[in-house]
Amino acid sequence: MNDYKIICDEKTGICNLVSSEEIGYLDNIKKEIINVFLFTNPINEISKDYYIDLLKFYLQYSEYINFNLVIGNGNSNVYNSLLIKVFELAEQKNEIKALQFLNFARFYSNYLGKNLDEKNTIKEILQLINCKNSDINNLLNLNKANDLITSDINFAEMYKIKEYPSLVMINENNQGLKIKENHNFEKYQQVLKRLSIDKTSLIPIELPSFSNLIDNILLISQDEIEYLYGINISNFNAFIEEKLNEKKYEILEFKSKKFIMLNNN
Repeated sequence: MNDYKIICDEKTGICNLVSSEEIGYLDNIKKEIINVFLFTNPINEISKDYYIDLLKFYLQYSEYINFNLVIGNGNSNVYNSLLIKVFELAEQKNEIKALQFLNFARFYSNYLGKNLDEKNTIKEILQLINCKNSDINNLLNLNKANDLITSDINFAEMYKIKEYPSLVMINENNQGLKIKENHNFEKYQQVLKRLSIDKTSLIPIELPSFSNLIDNILLISQDEIEYLYGINISNFNAFIEEKLNEKKYEILEFKSKKFIMLNNN
């Protein structure tokens, strides 16, 4: 004889008797996960614009993917780059901080014209993403970085990656597809659907509110906001004031392009 438990819907308040067999069945439901590897060399790709497509893809399909960023291109510049060494160490500690770091690095290089191999520049970026002084000192202690870079390069060679960026997706049946060019949201979405075993389960997640998004990425341009949310912002300052009225932020403008930077200090 089955045991029964009362299961209640938190939204409606309606409760029903459910057998232990049914509960067991529900507990065993497992979402399909597809491994996604982005093989990149930030030294050469810091000016490329596929970042926002990748962010949109991650935000809308994060429940179905396991995302990994892999440093590739085993030339001497990779081993000599302060940017890459700090990124590798940051990723070991906190993946979100590592991605924030690369986002600010793009901004510093493309719009401020800063040298990303200067320790003071890297330290300034780490402070902007709210790293503690002790963490900054640890990240600038680069003894472990070369081993991490070598591990990534060996992994890239295993997948025969020759062009950067390349994005590889592998499903649970160990079937994979590689994107070498034309990086955009539609291409990522198309490949994900081709590899999905259960096509009906891939339902895009609703994008987070802008207020929640900026809490995680800290810096974004007006163009990127408009692209992500499919909107046209006629008055950027008014839009930001409405959405972030209780947050500390700065509006920046470089090369006729507007940015919002969250200030948590």
